[in-house]
Amino acid sequence: MIRMLIVAAMAATAASAQNPAPTPEQKAKAEAVAAALTAADVNKDGKWDKAEWKAAGRKGKGFDKADANKDGFVTKDEIKAATAAKAAKKAAKP
Repeated sequence: MIRMLIVAAMAATAASAQNPAPTPEQKAKAEAVAAALTAADVNKDGKWDKAEWKAAGRKGKGFDKADANKDGFVTKDEIKAATAAKAAKKAAKP
């Protein structure tokens, strides 16, 4: 499920940036992140606290950026939004 959300966010962002779809490298990275986060979701609640996030090999500052409402958890929607924002920022660079 998380993999689908990340790939969908990347695809939507790529389309808005005039790219037809994510590159194979982007898809592979998104799938690896999704797999790591899914495995790290120890209690299977569909969201991640900072310990689960770090257990997936993610950086703490990435958690802080993704946790939009600052409730101490990152949800699938927050990951989707953070991924889209990061891609848009990258696309805006010359």
